[in-house]
Amino acid sequence: MVVYFLLTASSAGVAQPVEQLICNQQVGGSNPSTSSIASPRSRRQTEYGGVPEWPKGADCKSVVSDFGGSNPPSSTKKALLSAKAKELSSLNRLIEFGIITSTTHDLQVIRMDHCDWCSLSEEDKQFQVYESRSWSVFLSDEQDYLGRCILVLKRHCNSLSELTDDEWDELSDLVRKVEACLKAVLGAALCNWSCLMNSFYKEAAPDPHLHIHVRPRYDKPVMLNGNTYTDSEFGHHYAVDKSGAIPVKDKEEVYIRLKEWLDR
Repeated sequence: MVVYFLLTASSAGVAQPVEQLICNQQVGGSNPSTSSIASPRSRRQTEYGGVPEWPKGADCKSVVSDFGGSNPPSSTKKALLSAKAKELSSLNRLIEFGIITSTTHDLQVIRMDHCDWCSLSEEDKQFQVYESRSWSVFLSDEQDYLGRCILVLKRHCNSLSELTDDEWDELSDLVRKVEACLKAVLGAALCNWSCLMNSFYKEAAPDPHLHIHVRPRYDKPVMLNGNTYTDSEFGHHYAVDKSGAIPVKDKEEVYIRLKEWLDR
């Protein structure tokens, strides 16, 4: 099946989007209802190749799964939204073409389907050291600076400027709490906080999820399970290409120490 998008002129002379499905041949509806014939909007859709009244089980298929008639089930709608989001590469384009409306619910469906932070599995959360009402704190996979953590907002949000007052208040408390923990548990001299999100903008249609990195900095070596960790860049900007690999035993030890302190 091929999906085409046509722009038709409304009575006001404004271009309007109409979705046209082509399945083997162009059709105008297999069995239109009386209401469809009487409705000006339905007549316009039929005239310009609008979505036909396909019976369930017909040969026409949607982008992902069987098109379940003119009112497909929620699972099919979700699949259509997901596929069209990939095709058009932008939420704004989805709205422009009339595939979804610009409501919070519609946008959240797309975002949760395509955002890693919005769809964390229990396995992904195994190194979560703390959780508040609006934020989660994870021990980072990258331990280039021992104890490095990530603070992640629970709802999908693109930037710091979009935080609510309550989320700002929580973040303020959390920064103080996490920094005190890293100093008390691991002996950090200070912490480097960063909210960059540059990697999201490598995508054609960036839709970042707000998160903040905290890198503890050390003015003296840290001993852990017989291993020594040295911050050779102390007093300077953190290194961006430093290896973050540490033994699993050491990472688990750091996780336990941080979680016990934060959960006190």
